[in-house]
Amino acid sequence: MFSLILIYLYRRKIKKTISVVQNTILFFLVSLSVFLSFSLPVLQFKNLNNKYPVGIKSYKLIDKKRAEILTEKPDDFRELSIRVYYPTPLKHKETYPYIPNFEVIRHTYQKKLGWPSFLLDYLKLFTIDAKENAPQFENDLFPLIFYSHGLTNNYNEASGRLMNIASKGYVVVAINHSYSSDFAILSNKEVVGYMALSQLGDPIEKIDSVKTIIANQWLNDVSFVKDNLTDKQLSKNIDFENIGLMGFSAGGTMATLGSHKLDNIKASINLDGTPRGILETDMPKSPILAIFSEPLNFTDAQINAWGITRETVEAPKKLIQKRSMEVLNSAPEASYVITFPKTKHSNFIEYPLISPLSKYLDIGGNIDSKKSYEYLNNIIVAFLDENLKKSEEEHLKKILKTGVEEFNLIIQE
Repeated sequence: MFSLILIYLYRRKIKKTISVVQNTILFFLVSLSVFLSFSLPVLQFKNLNNKYPVGIKSYKLIDKKRAEILTEKPDDFRELSIRVYYPTPLKHKETYPYIPNFEVIRHTYQKKLGWPSFLLDYLKLFTIDAKENAPQFENDLFPLIFYSHGLTNNYNEASGRLMNIASKGYVVVAINHSYSSDFAILSNKEVVGYMALSQLGDPIEKIDSVKTIIANQWLNDVSFVKDNLTDKQLSKNIDFENIGLMGFSAGGTMATLGSHKLDNIKASINLDGTPRGILETDMPKSPILAIFSEPLNFTDAQINAWGITRETVEAPKKLIQKRSMEVLNSAPEASYVITFPKTKHSNFIEYPLISPLSKYLDIGGNIDSKKSYEYLNNIIVAFLDENLKKSEEEHLKKILKTGVEEFNLIIQE
């Protein structure tokens, strides 16, 4: 928009004598255009130098055997939207919207970001390199990854990362967990939001109990989707003997819990999610990669403003530390529990990439968001390759060593 204004001003016949006011306006527009192009670049997730082009398919599924526990309607069945990223033999240059159906869910992002309406149009320009309904391979099999988003987020939160994983030779299924996401578009076109079962300041026991219920519901979602994929055309390209779970925040909670409860899981990745619902006698069935952000420290003034106690704030941190070590101590070899210094919770998804100024806008930690994001992608793919494709173990170790040197990663032992 600002570029068009500049072109317009340039092409106009401007009189030789330009007023001070006009000069000031022109200088302001130029400065604003430069600032916006730097601070709000258009995100285009490219599939560069990877093995496979990527296709994408979307489905809506209704589980007629399972009631919806998050609504008050007795006749509600569990309904999910899924998006599948998969390798395609078709070499293409097409893109897919980072946020499909944007106008339908525009209000969700306005509430999330707090931006004026005109600035939200910029989000419509975000893309990933993927072709909708691209052809499939005839006989090739690829490991299957299920991805779950964070509570009150949605399955768009890591589209670039999931496209990247698919380009390495995986079928990736992102599940939008209805009523636990900030939006869901149901099969009848109704748009529904998040249904809260716990609130800030609730006792840690209640929060833990409620989020364990959610994690178990999401595990049932994964099992239901897996069973339904066997009926889809996509199933001919899926290696159902090699399945991985991955998620952010509450999705990471699901992935860790799933490593203990689901069969045929060969790898689980927890991106900054508190382990929940695991009994002391439970043993994980798959290697686990758990990566946590640096614990936040809040001032007394912040805590007082929220009307809660420091004990309430500190309890989740202590819970994460205790349970992550319990999981690590019981997990198979090739499991890792890592703390990523200077990151915030949001650095484990793609929101901080909106701006290189993210750390100043309080949407990312005190770290280069792009570099940390790309490094996380490298760890994730190496861990999946090692456990689902039986690739060289030393590759992951080299990446972790680089992280210790460059980002001061803390790897628990």
